[in-house]
Amino acid sequence: MLIMIKNLIVIIFFFIIKSVSSQECFPDNRKSIRLVKKVEKYISKGKIYDAQEILKLYNDPFYVFLKIKIAWIKKNYVKVENDGLVLINNCPNSFPLVYYYLAKIYFDRNEYIKSKLYMQKVVELKSADFPF
Repeated sequence: MLIMIKNLIVIIFFFIIKSVSSQECFPDNRKSIRLVKKVEKYISKGKIYDAQEILKLYNDPFYVFLKIKIAWIKKNYVKVENDGLVLINNCPNSFPLVYYYLAKIYFDRNEYIKSKLYMQKVVELKSADFPF
């Protein structure tokens, strides 16, 4: 009886931790969607500083993706690589542009095998926002 209670507690604890730690890859409410559109508008208009100021407060995957886009524009490739690897680990089928950035970074470093793997993932995901 005591063992069953311990097992039940462990299972409940596991589900609580799992539900708290899981993140959605895309914004799911109107406020978040509006915020994402606003930041994307700033980025497209070249208002990078304004976009960064908004994104400082958020760390959800889609906001991290926007931070990666800004880092790419600013040619901060170390940040793109580090944040990009974390992002694709958390949301492996959601951000093909990040795979493209990583493929380009590795290609420029003459790491062609890594570059090819990331570019294959880009093609596999068939994104509409390819930069080429």
